[in-house]
Amino acid sequence: MIIIKKIFTYIVVILLVTVSINFLVKSRTGNFLIIEIQRSYENQGDLSENFKENYKSKLSHINNVSNKEFILGYTDLNIYNNYEEAKTHFKEVLNKRDRYTSKFALLYSYGFMSELNMKNGNIKKAIENARDGFELLNPKDYTDYKVTLWNIFRPVLTTKEGRELALNSYNKIKEHENLLNKESKLYLYKRLSNLNILAYRYVYAIENNLELVVLASDMNRYADVNRATIDLGVLARQLGEYETASKIISYCDNQKIKNVEERADLEIYKYINLAEIEIILKNYTKANEYINNIDKYEKYVIPEKLDDIRALKYIIKSRIYTENNNLKESRKWIDKAKDILDEDKVIFYIDKNTEYHIALGELEFKEHKLSKAEESFKRALKLAEDTQNGECIEKSLKSLYNIYGTMGDLTSQREYGRKIVEFKDVVNKHFAKTYYKNAIYKYKEGIANKENKNIKARNLLLWILIIILITILFLFNIYPRIVNMLNKSKIRKYLIGDKYILNYQPIINPKNNNIVGFEALIRLKLKNKIFMPNNIIKDMEKSNMLGEVSLWILNKILEDYKEISEIKDVIDGFYISMNISLKEIENEYIIVNLIEKLRNSGIEEKSICIEITEDTYYQSQIRVKNNIDKLRKAGFLIALDDLGVEYSNIAILERFKFDIIKLDKYFIDGITNSDIKRTVIDTADYLSYTKNKTIVVEGVEERPQMEIIRNTVSNKMYIQGYFYSKPLILSELKTLKIKKA
Repeated sequence: MIIIKKIFTYIVVILLVTVSINFLVKSRTGNFLIIEIQRSYENQGDLSENFKENYKSKLSHINNVSNKEFILGYTDLNIYNNYEEAKTHFKEVLNKRDRYTSKFALLYSYGFMSELNMKNGNIKKAIENARDGFELLNPKDYTDYKVTLWNIFRPVLTTKEGRELALNSYNKIKEHENLLNKESKLYLYKRLSNLNILAYRYVYAIENNLELVVLASDMNRYADVNRATIDLGVLARQLGEYETASKIISYCDNQKIKNVEERADLEIYKYINLAEIEIILKNYTKANEYINNIDKYEKYVIPEKLDDIRALKYIIKSRIYTENNNLKESRKWIDKAKDILDEDKVIFYIDKNTEYHIALGELEFKEHKLSKAEESFKRALKLAEDTQNGECIEKSLKSLYNIYGTMGDLTSQREYGRKIVEFKDVVNKHFAKTYYKNAIYKYKEGIANKENKNIKARNLLLWILIIILITILFLFNIYPRIVNMLNKSKIRKYLIGDKYILNYQPIINPKNNNIVGFEALIRLKLKNKIFMPNNIIKDMEKSNMLGEVSLWILNKILEDYKEISEIKDVIDGFYISMNISLKEIENEYIIVNLIEKLRNSGIEEKSICIEITEDTYYQSQIRVKNNIDKLRKAGFLIALDDLGVEYSNIAILERFKFDIIKLDKYFIDGITNSDIKRTVIDTADYLSYTKNKTIVVEGVEERPQMEIIRNTVSNKMYIQGYFYSKPLILSELKTLKIKKA
């Protein structure tokens, strides 16, 4: 009996050992297959031929159902392109998961299901998939699954909730970055930079790129150093600091990079972004040079990128020709871009599809195909919003605002004006908020030191240097940008909310007391208080908003023109003038819009006068002269404002052609007691009489001053001043009674 029991025990033990060995073999077989899949996926490579040939024969040895389902799903998707079968398998991975299911299999399956749910419009479920995937991991796993983790979040980044989830998750990883190896830290900084840009948290993105530069330099990873440096330049461009951006990007020297493909790739990235900046700065020759520099690097890039590079080249060339008004050449290049453009969402350098539709819209606008331009910019806006491309969102919104203004669709224009303000408010809010939370708080409270107790002294010094650099950047560069952005938003709100008003001051012929014209003068009305130009123009100038405000003023003048023409004592062929600086005259965009608005108004030529003020610096005398000629040809009168205030504007008389010259108030004040001032008026009278020039004397307030002008020889010596009328709103103007002098 005892012998039988022993034999039975041996048999049971042997069976248990056999089953255990068999189970372990099958488990290890499944794990080995999944490990090979994970290795190829994390390294972003292809499965080996050996795997493809032998994996099927090993499937029968796998016990764990969910692991087997994963291998079947992955191979169906990546070897056989059988999406529907793969979908079924990945669902089963999650349904049949147990404690033996591979963590990689679960992460990948959650990522797949997140993407599937986004395609099906189930955003809530997609975000839930991404969250569940992240919660599988503990801090020590981040190094092993860095690529897989990013691909879990990527499908939901088109939603606000998804971006917040991803950013919060990666910030949790950053709390444990001391557990990461250097390679994983580099990857972390890149992803955090991407996410902070998507959330318009530019200060954090700057910090991430600075951290990346420091770490990559320490690792002698010159390609990563230079890409991060270019990205810093791109951030500066997005903040509107174009010259700073150009300097940062130009600083990159890629010659240290031994790998010729990597070097070529970075040179292309560098020149594309430099060209974009030069277009913004209107340096079209330089932009074209940068684009042509790309040609010599094309042969070194991988085939998948080649079409993208060529499409971007053609798009940028089209934009250059559009800005130069060579529309035929622009159309040729944009059509070439269209022929090779694809609709994939992979962005190697910049977002080609969004940039294409913006470039196409700009061309169509210049071709006066406004409906088509509207369609192109709306398409660009949709694409930019999908990728949270803030720069392109702003471009598209501004373009649509201008199109509706040109169309005369004021309702739509106001709507897009509101959208611009709302968008800028979001950016400004995040930008200021992240600075104060990050730079000032950490710097004052010493949190950088508390969070990193175990780091080496050298790294701590580098961290402090980074904080100081951010602080310097804020004080001397970013803070003024925040102020300017807030001012822009405020000014746009006032424009849209009709807080600005126009006052009109009559210009009188003292010989017959007829009104020959008016000067439109802007005021700001807030809570029944009126703010004068000297209080509001400075903010507009600092915020680079004078052009936008000038277009609003012209719109308002054109709206009021008919009513003003019916006022008593106003002659036929009267004009209304508005002030524009030389800097604005130099701006091709403003000139095109001024001409377009006048052309579409139906008002006769020489009814609107542009008074040029020389209160700002301009760069190109030739460009100013050409643009003045364009305005005159389009039907505008051109006046020189405040002649004699500065020596330089006397010289302007020789450089540019003017229809009207306005003498500054200085020459009429105290004229009865000044022979020199009397001589100036006599000279102006002679010039007006012999050259048939209109002269307007400003600041006439007293009868003796008026009589001096009335007694001149020329019939084109006019008066503007309080002797006849102060500036009035339209309703007051209608009841104006001119003094019978």
